[in-house]
Amino acid sequence: MSSSPPTFWRDLPLWSVGALIAGALGATLDTALTLFSASDPSLLAALFTFVSAIALWSIGAGLWAPLSAAALWAATGRPTATGLLEQTRRLTMRLWRERATASDHRRAATLMSALVALPLFAAASIAITAALIEHRNGPLLIAAASLAAQLLVIAALGVGAAALRRLLIFTLTRWPAAGRVFNTATLILATLIAGLGVALAASWSLRHTLMSIEGPTIVLIGLSLLLHPLIAFTLRGRRPGRLAGALALAAPLLAIPIAGIASQHPEARRMLVFHAETSRFALDLSQRYLMLDRIFLGGDCPVPDLLTKDELQAHIETCLDPEFDRPTARQDIPEVERPQLAQRPSFVLITWDSVRAERLGFLGGERPTSPNLDAFAKESAVFSRAFSQDSGTGPSLWSLFSGKTPFQVDLSEGHRFPPLIAPDEPLLTEVLIDEGYTAEAILCATVFDSPRWTIRRGFERFDNVCGKRKHRLAPHVTREGQKTLRRLAEQDAPFFVWLHYYDPHTPYFDHPDVDWGDEPVDHYDEELRYTDEQMAPVLDLIKELGQERPIYTFFGADHGEAFGEHGPDPHARNLYRAVTHVPLLMHGPHIEPARFETPVALNDLYPTMLDLADIPTPQGRTMVSQAPTLLGAPPDDQRMVFQENSYSRPRRHTRAVIRGDYQFIMDLTGRTEELYNLKDDPMARQNLIGLGLIEERILRQALTRFLLTSTLPEGLED
Repeated sequence: MSSSPPTFWRDLPLWSVGALIAGALGATLDTALTLFSASDPSLLAALFTFVSAIALWSIGAGLWAPLSAAALWAATGRPTATGLLEQTRRLTMRLWRERATASDHRRAATLMSALVALPLFAAASIAITAALIEHRNGPLLIAAASLAAQLLVIAALGVGAAALRRLLIFTLTRWPAAGRVFNTATLILATLIAGLGVALAASWSLRHTLMSIEGPTIVLIGLSLLLHPLIAFTLRGRRPGRLAGALALAAPLLAIPIAGIASQHPEARRMLVFHAETSRFALDLSQRYLMLDRIFLGGDCPVPDLLTKDELQAHIETCLDPEFDRPTARQDIPEVERPQLAQRPSFVLITWDSVRAERLGFLGGERPTSPNLDAFAKESAVFSRAFSQDSGTGPSLWSLFSGKTPFQVDLSEGHRFPPLIAPDEPLLTEVLIDEGYTAEAILCATVFDSPRWTIRRGFERFDNVCGKRKHRLAPHVTREGQKTLRRLAEQDAPFFVWLHYYDPHTPYFDHPDVDWGDEPVDHYDEELRYTDEQMAPVLDLIKELGQERPIYTFFGADHGEAFGEHGPDPHARNLYRAVTHVPLLMHGPHIEPARFETPVALNDLYPTMLDLADIPTPQGRTMVSQAPTLLGAPPDDQRMVFQENSYSRPRRHTRAVIRGDYQFIMDLTGRTEELYNLKDDPMARQNLIGLGLIEERILRQALTRFLLTSTLPEGLED
């Protein structure tokens, strides 16, 4: 290693070279994982994906190098970590040489005392704070009590650690031979090995959770950051030439056009956006701040991004052909005979959280996950191809109660969750209340505790009856639901009761009485079976009460669930069929048992419910009543179901439309398009874009025009 004094600009190129090499290794691993996750990519697409990943990682590495160098220069006077690593190497050698000496006895005793005290303090601190939160103390009381308790723990552990240190020093002084085994060097080595083992074991045990929070992304970035100083350290005796140094420093600028051009290949773009573990985040940031697509995307009619209304209108006038316009629903509403009821009907809405349609028996599930609901379905109208308007609980539910897609709803404060619904948006419950209904919601999940849930408007009771319980939640909803239904049934006024079951939502808990396996999908199915059993008394009570008064029952789910079909993303991150295909059945007077195969929207419940109650649907609602179909009219084969998602991570604004057997997905952030035949390819494996299908033109037109009706609230654009 050169002994010349450090200079920032002389040492920076070497530090940058190390960052670029580490980034290239990370990009190579990222590409390998991407190609493994994608389905049969072409050789050209694989090459462009690799080039794009290298370029995107190089941009990040090129920016990281000077920032980390500046921080190191300010802290150590040298813009690299090689000096620190050299000191670490020398210290390690010195500790090894000084084993079993008096000075090492003190170091080893101090280190051992710290290794005992610190984990105990962490565990005590977590336990104290968790207990205070569990007992629902106010934030100020939690903070004050936690601080006082932790100070006492520190004092107690300080005394204990000091006593342990004195005992260890005495022992090592009395028996010097023990120092050959118990010394600072072996303690550090044992701690590192034990820490690595615990980390690997915890990672394996929590692998499904880590996948859902971008665990591979964190590992790849962490590995590259760890390799960076080590690579620079191995190169410490070399000096890059001026040209090589200049290229290393200019790498981000050189990588920008390479990333911009290589990422325009359609198949490579899809792999980067939907399968890459880390490059997708880099692509998202590069598009947002470096305007990659604005600079390098060619053609007159690219996939639109988040355009203003005027820009979108200009795009439509330039790129769309009216020949491919189709209606989004039938225009002529068929006449049907309306049932004559003794009084206005009451309504019960039962929703399950995170229910993937094909896991239920009456929708094709192979396991007996829903015997009670299956029996109820035999007496109901089943819409076997119902789709939620988003794959997350919040947007799906505020959309349902507004009668629009999530961002057709007038929202504010989009940077907070959930956003607020404008007062002039008539919610379903408010419309029913104005017509003399009584409305109560019996819910499960702490997510509903937030006072920001505007969908509570109109409900006389909006109650999370499960509190902070983690599992076996369904009995609480059933018990309170039965009480509420019996009480309201004794009154003359019609009622609307909403019951929401939460058990199928992650984390899934094991139910040994069923025991279908140890994989997440096994426990998920067990949760479905458990909820079905607990819900059976409610279904029986509804049929019992229905003999005395007209009651329409609707069963649905806010969204589906993913099990790795499209990478690590769980629900709420995309709009594929797995996370938006939901069960939907309707039961009540004059509804004959039937099964309908045409696509419908979950949120068609809004106008359907009002239609059955002979209440006019407020203007501006974009959902379609299924009451004519329930009462004997043929299903609407022109129905287009629109979907939206803007709460993915990284933030991607995705829109979709379903018509017949086809789903068209447009990613406004990644600027990609996908077309799937859901009948032949239900898991959305084969993208049909570019094959010349007329459905591509029709659905692209419909979805692009739909964008004019949807507006993101302020704060959600980025």
